[in-house]
Amino acid sequence: MNNKHAFKLVLTTMLGVGTILVGTFDPNEVHAANSHYSIAHTAIQKENHTALLDQTKELATKGKVVTSEEFGIYSTQKEIENKWGKADKNIPKGELRYSKRSTAFYLDKFDTPTEAVYLLKTTDKRYANISYSEVKKRLGKGSEYKGNDSAHISYDAKDYALTFYFPVDKQGKIGNVKSVEVSVH
Repeated sequence: MNNKHAFKLVLTTMLGVGTILVGTFDPNEVHAANSHYSIAHTAIQKENHTALLDQTKELATKGKVVTSEEFGIYSTQKEIENKWGKADKNIPKGELRYSKRSTAFYLDKFDTPTEAVYLLKTTDKRYANISYSEVKKRLGKGSEYKGNDSAHISYDAKDYALTFYFPVDKQGKIGNVKSVEVSVH
């Protein structure tokens, strides 16, 4: 058998098998499989949101946010910069912003000679799909505020306050989490 004949045989076989497979193809089965995938994906996403909200509340009781690692309320600028390096440039005095880490620390002197963190903020992208109602459902009512362009819900977290911030559109609809803060009461 020469190469030309072998090629025609393989091509003919492949076309025949392809025709048989297409004939047994049912688009409804694909749609059903996609629906099951979509339902499973949504369930996993809600489970992830629940775990993230639980972790957020737990870390807030320790004066931390999900992106701050070991740093929290009362950490000093020196401690943070020793581990993370210098903060972003052109930021107001009293703020250490680490955009690549989605974290900002706000410093004050309190009654001590050294500035220390009194507020932490995270803009971690894992919060981007968490809605206002999901936060309320998981963490409770909290102290709520809604303005023309923003809304927030605050919760007590032992010695600290945990606050979720949301954008509000022109129609008054509250969007998903924009940022999360932990601060001294």
